[in-house]
Amino acid sequence: MIDYTRMVAEHLATTTYEDLPPEAVEFAKKSILDTLGIMFPATTLAPTSDVVHDLVMDVDEGHRCTLIGYGEKASLLEAAFMNGSLTHAVDFDDSAGIDRPLVHPSGSCLPAAVTLAEFLGTTSGKDLILAMALANDLGIRLADCVKGNILWDYDFFPITTIGVFEATAAAAVLLHLDADQMTDALGLAVNRVSGIRDTLFNCEFRSIRDAFGNQEGIRCAMLAKRGFEGCKTAIEDLFRIIYHGNVDMEPLTRDLGRVYTGSTLVTYKMWPSCQGTQAYAEAVLQVLEANPRITADDVESILLKGPKESRDLFYPKEEKARPKTSITSKVSIPFVVATMLRKRNLVLADFEAQNLDDPATLALTDRLELEVDDTHNANAATAIVTLRDGTVIENRADYVRGAVCAPLSLDQLITKFKGNAALARHPIADIDGLADALLHLEDVADMGEIMSYLN
Repeated sequence: MIDYTRMVAEHLATTTYEDLPPEAVEFAKKSILDTLGIMFPATTLAPTSDVVHDLVMDVDEGHRCTLIGYGEKASLLEAAFMNGSLTHAVDFDDSAGIDRPLVHPSGSCLPAAVTLAEFLGTTSGKDLILAMALANDLGIRLADCVKGNILWDYDFFPITTIGVFEATAAAAVLLHLDADQMTDALGLAVNRVSGIRDTLFNCEFRSIRDAFGNQEGIRCAMLAKRGFEGCKTAIEDLFRIIYHGNVDMEPLTRDLGRVYTGSTLVTYKMWPSCQGTQAYAEAVLQVLEANPRITADDVESILLKGPKESRDLFYPKEEKARPKTSITSKVSIPFVVATMLRKRNLVLADFEAQNLDDPATLALTDRLELEVDDTHNANAATAIVTLRDGTVIENRADYVRGAVCAPLSLDQLITKFKGNAALARHPIADIDGLADALLHLEDVADMGEIMSYLN
């Protein structure tokens, strides 16, 4: 079988100027001449170029926006990109739905919202709350319209597809766009949809995926604020082209303005790994909790059962069982389950690079197998544990800790926040004060107060 990508890559990497035939050289020179030439009149004749120019010049006013966790500042769009790169880097961000709609809503829009809020200098805590509520609700509703499994049944990755709409909505709300401008902003956002699903689970791009959508969301909203027109049928076009019209529009409008789906469907993670791995960790942990004397050394093998969507998190096993990077270890059912089996918990340190080749953990991954069983939904799993003495223990977990039906308590969320905040590169002097301010965000008159804790 021909590896076309490799073939093209090698061609690009090894061809020199001397390899070009004369006609190719002439063609290239003409193209450069022509294309460079047509760029010049755009600076005086195309109003759209002026809008983009003015936006860039106005936005890039120096270091005004905080790089969260670094204690430094950058210009608006660069800070939005940097902050967006942080939300999924350790795979600890919230998610929505059990079987569906399968999105990570807050990481898709909070960086845009909080960075723009600081830039504007007039945003209150209530403003930010509104922007987040609306943006999360929009993203979840859009995802819920798609029939089937939005992650595995389609080629485009839902987070980077839906996420840019969320970021745009959040920014547009903070900019107080009117209905026409909001339409244009979404019309611009649909042209920034991106992310091929199959390329995201075997590399590090997934860790910074939200950087792009959050930056683009601000850009789309600010362009619309300045009168830049977008297409008028963004949502219809999204569903028609990306999801082949295989949608049900009812979830988009059901109780719109009355029920905010973020409050009913968003779950907060107990453990820092992909949501698709956690049911398996939960099933094994329940076995250990019910049988506290069992150790990892007592386990002969474990057969895991779950939905077909889990296959890509388990196979190819030789790769999944020995992940090479932190972010890929978090989408590895074998690595996650083996770690839970050894430690009865999952913490951030377990996924650091120096722990990925732990011999005891890797030995356990060899004792795991997966069987597809479609009686399980996307957040359910069964573990059949066979001990060395022949004992067999079977346990099914139908939800994980932190799910809507088993939510983390406020105290657990606060503890999680403080633990994460303590890991910031730039030390936060008053983590307790920051946590308290966020818990009373509606009382914050200026978001600068929140950002001051970070600098």
